[in-house]
Amino acid sequence: MSKFKGDQEFFDPKGFTKGVGSEPLNHAERNNTGKTELTLLPPGALEDLAKVLEFGAKKYTRDGWKKGMPYSVCMDSCLRHVFALRKGEWLDKESGLPHAAHAMCNLVFILEYRRAGKKELDDLSDA
Repeated sequence: MSKFKGDQEFFDPKGFTKGVGSEPLNHAERNNTGKTELTLLPPGALEDLAKVLEFGAKKYTRDGWKKGMPYSVCMDSCLRHVFALRKGEWLDKESGLPHAAHAMCNLVFILEYRRAGKKELDDLSDA
């Protein structure tokens, strides 16, 4: 049952939830203008990503990837998983998890290294 007043509540993309017309709502308002809409993230894909990270934590060490590795190491792994997908293989034989999640994981590593300013790991570009 809705806690909102009126029959036709809607979400204002500027960040304010409103009721029908200008009738005030019976809850707190929050201005989310300019904030990242994390609800756009696909939960299933992120769960698969987490499972790949769990697999890696057992195989290697938890958060060991945070120490860094050359981008080319991540890219090589990513591309192996992409090529396996291209050949019609959905699940990785070793982990039993989707190749797409493994590929995504390797790209997340590169993205996180770049965001952390670890430019010394970038052996793929001339910059």
